[in-house]
Amino acid sequence: MLQTAATLPLVIPPFVGAVALQLILGRSGAVNLLLMEWFETSIPFMEGLTGVVLVQTLHFFPFIMLNTVVSLSNIDSSLEEMAQNLGCHGFRLFRRVTLPLMLPGFIAGSLVTFIRAIDDLGTPLMLNYKNLLAPQAYLRITTIGMDDVDGYVICVVLVTLSMISLLAARKYLSLAEYATVQRPVAALEKLHGAKLGLVWLIILLTLGISLLPHIGIVILSFAKIWSFSLLPTEYTLAHYNEILFRVPHFVLNTLRYTLIAAGLDIVLGAIIAFLLLRSRVPGRNLLDAIASMPLAIPGVVLAVGYLRVFHGWDFPGWTGR
Repeated sequence: MLQTAATLPLVIPPFVGAVALQLILGRSGAVNLLLMEWFETSIPFMEGLTGVVLVQTLHFFPFIMLNTVVSLSNIDSSLEEMAQNLGCHGFRLFRRVTLPLMLPGFIAGSLVTFIRAIDDLGTPLMLNYKNLLAPQAYLRITTIGMDDVDGYVICVVLVTLSMISLLAARKYLSLAEYATVQRPVAALEKLHGAKLGLVWLIILLTLGISLLPHIGIVILSFAKIWSFSLLPTEYTLAHYNEILFRVPHFVLNTLRYTLIAAGLDIVLGAIIAFLLLRSRVPGRNLLDAIASMPLAIPGVVLAVGYLRVFHGWDFPGWTGR
């Protein structure tokens, strides 16, 4: 239940969460209205860069969590048992044995989080904070024009940052040899008393804050009027009627193009995986690098590149609807 709840932040895009958090933690949000009423003060949770960091933190931490969970589950538990038999316990056991063994998964999650964070375009735009690379690349290309060189320079800087982080992580991991063996899971330590209470307090606080955008979005979808109040003063189903029945092509287009992209990904990914693992085709290492490269390149850079390459092309049968 906890793992499922902890992955829910990945369900909604970050910019959607930014909208919801504005109504909950914003200058006139529910939390600041309570603070003004009780203590006559407010906290700028969502102002400028602070808001961007808050939204991205709440949205991207599951990437590290999921990779770390897999890495921890693959650790040979006998290594920790041997260290305990030799007198290594507590934080020293974690620092000397557990942490080095879980580093590959932790670093992989950190890389994904870093790339997704610098790639995030919607959150800064929603919070009207444009002094970041991704928003600047988008704004320069879309407002100044396709010939604006500064936008392409920003894209090169984004790619450079991503590649440097990827190479640095691979270099760091290459300094040691990591091997995992699937073995029966050792008996887990049961927590009691103050330790159990502290763990549950941290979990509930983390999940409670990270699920605020989901709660806010659900409430906002039914709200007719929500301004300068803790909760909406009026509710309606008209918004759902508008999207699902009056303009259903929004939903249909999303499903259509998503299914097409997912189908192509499945076919292409399966073919590449077969060639890499079950064939002796020349250039497999190069194919592996090319296939993995999109993971290390921010999405806004890919979008700008495709836009520049295919700008002005007229595809037969394309209606643009």
